[in-house]
Amino acid sequence: LYATVLAAEEEPGLAALRLAGRHGARRGMQLNVRRGEQFVCLLEVVFADMKGSVGRIVSLSARVAPAPGDRCFWNKPQGE
Repeated sequence: LYATVLAAEEEPGLAALRLAGRHGARRGMQLNVRRGEQFVCLLEVVFADMKGSVGRIVSLSARVAPAPGDRCFWNKPQGE
């Protein structure tokens, strides 16, 4: 699955995503966020409906936060 960050707020640490439940988004799913070739952070989906989803920012670096236009992807874990 692929998504795009629509908006992100470092406080309270949430990001709106262009990824809806009809596309397969579900609560608890973790997405990798990339800006070009750079890994930005992880997002954990906390809400998903038919129109879009919201992810909690799991920051791995204090220097980089998700921004509108960043691409997200989800790889199906082995065994699922």
